[in-house]
Amino acid sequence: GSVGKKVEIAVKVNPDNIEMVDKIVDEYKIKDRSKAFRVLLDYVIDNETEWDKMFKRKRCKRCY
Repeated sequence: GSVGKKVEIAVKVNPDNIEMVDKIVDEYKIKDRSKAFRVLLDYVIDNETEWDKMFKRKRCKRCY
């Protein structure tokens, strides 16, 4: 990969997602939200065998 080179993208998330990321940043003394998201993405990359479980399921945490 392109280690060290970062590309800025815009991602839409729900307010509770930001609350979660801010909690992670605070609790684990991570530099900022961007670093926390990169750590989460690296975890997903390292756990490709779990992708079907994560992405094939239909889920809607905000549907009523």
